[in-house]
Amino acid sequence: GVQFREKRCSLTEFYTADEVFTTGTMGELSHVIAIDQRVIGKGLIGGITQTLQSEYTERTKNIGYAIPRN
Repeated sequence: GVQFREKRCSLTEFYTADEVFTTGTMGELSHVIAIDQRVIGKGLIGGITQTLQSEYTERTKNIGYAIPRN
């Protein structure tokens, strides 16, 4: 399985990362291709990010609940 940990990262760590993504209620889970005009990894969405996006979508569809709109 994939191992992970949460920590504060320096800009240097972001610049040299294989993959970077952001997450939030509005943006859900989005890949980052560049920071400060520096390309992250290959400049494409990475495999881990794709897997997490798929899992996020699947779970919100099947486990989450709709918030009524006014």
